[in-house]
Amino acid sequence: MLDIRRHGLCFAALLLLAPATITLGAEPRAPLPGGEFVPVMRPAPAPAPASVRIAPFELDRVPVSNADFLLFVRSHPEWRRDRVPALLA
Repeated sequence: MLDIRRHGLCFAALLLLAPATITLGAEPRAPLPGGEFVPVMRPAPAPAPASVRIAPFELDRVPVSNADFLLFVRSHPEWRRDRVPALLA
């Protein structure tokens, strides 16, 4: 059985410490180095390259919420599911 008195304190400590892990003023994106990607599974019947070169890129540090995405799609209707190229959907 879960001891709320003991585990509740640990949970409360995590909640208090969680905001401290977010660095205010940090860059919104993390730069990632490029590299070589070697696929484990290859599509058949077309032969796939043995490896693919990935260029350096940036990744958002904070995930996009569903609400943020909805605002984006409403303000940029060209990115709606029925309008975006199939390759990107």
